[in-house]
Amino acid sequence: MNGKEERFRRTTQQDPDQRYWQRLDDLARDIANLLKKMRGMATGEEPALITAAPSSPVVYLAEVTDDLIDQRDEVKRALEQRNVKVLPEVELLQSAPASIEAARLALGRAKLSVHLLGQYYGRKPAGEERSFIHLQYLEALEESKRRPLPRLSWLQKDFDFESANERQREFLTFLEDDPGADGELLKTGVEELKDIIMSKVTPPPVLPLEEDPFFYISCTPADSERARRILGCLRSENCQGIISPVEGADEETLRKHHRANLRRCDVLMILYGRATEVWVQDRALEAWGVAKRRKKKPLRMYVYDWPPPMKSDVGIALHNLGRWESGEEFTCDEVRKLLRTMNSAARRDA
Repeated sequence: MNGKEERFRRTTQQDPDQRYWQRLDDLARDIANLLKKMRGMATGEEPALITAAPSSPVVYLAEVTDDLIDQRDEVKRALEQRNVKVLPEVELLQSAPASIEAARLALGRAKLSVHLLGQYYGRKPAGEERSFIHLQYLEALEESKRRPLPRLSWLQKDFDFESANERQREFLTFLEDDPGADGELLKTGVEELKDIIMSKVTPPPVLPLEEDPFFYISCTPADSERARRILGCLRSENCQGIISPVEGADEETLRKHHRANLRRCDVLMILYGRATEVWVQDRALEAWGVAKRRKKKPLRMYVYDWPPPMKSDVGIALHNLGRWESGEEFTCDEVRKLLRTMNSAARRDA
């Protein structure tokens, strides 16, 4: 009555099993959207303008096997509550050949595709050798060859490959060995997955950057070779920078050197190749603390991520922390592309 949204739900203390209340909440939301569409049709308004803003990011959340329906519903609910358009808009019948074309059309509108996977391979459409779960990923892969389309394949954090049936193990091995450009296979919790999806479709705001920025490349000894190659590329573009020393000093001296570099740099690159996830998070949080104390000179931060595969996604989201990804083979073109992006943002924000 007052225009305020209130959920049909009891607390987890009142009812530990929340599935009923979540479904009731979904039903109420669907009824509200239907009524808005009917009102729009009656008044001549465009229904699409009522259900989602034109600027809303669009995610293809792939259909799943029956054992993952609850997790898919949970992710879908969280995305829609954050104004993300989730496709397909209606459930696709996994045994129907027409569903493949419907999935293809939906993927053509998406900014990101997300595939929740488990121990079962799934049902096959009539006349197909591969399951609909598998075919959705292949359609997303084909779409990514026409335009940039990141793909997230997800497994439970404690997923055991041996628990999967034989055909599913083949599919998962294919994803692990070669997910294709812009493809990732994650093993996380559902909450972490939600955060990763949001970081993909709503990247952090770009902060203005001073001219002639000074770069600080922070790395572990195992990644120092890549750090020196990046610094060489920056030098060839007439940029200034420094990498963290990896030997020749005691621990306290290295720590002081690191803190001094954080205070003076404009751009921090944290290398996540062979470093641990904990190390990367510690570096990012330390830099975030420094950035909050800087009044005039903004600090832009990037986690630079490249193989080895099956590495955990860094579970951290900060407003001034971006992600820079590459393959195993590194070229200076990647640095030039990053510099162009930064320069364009600086001109836009000026």
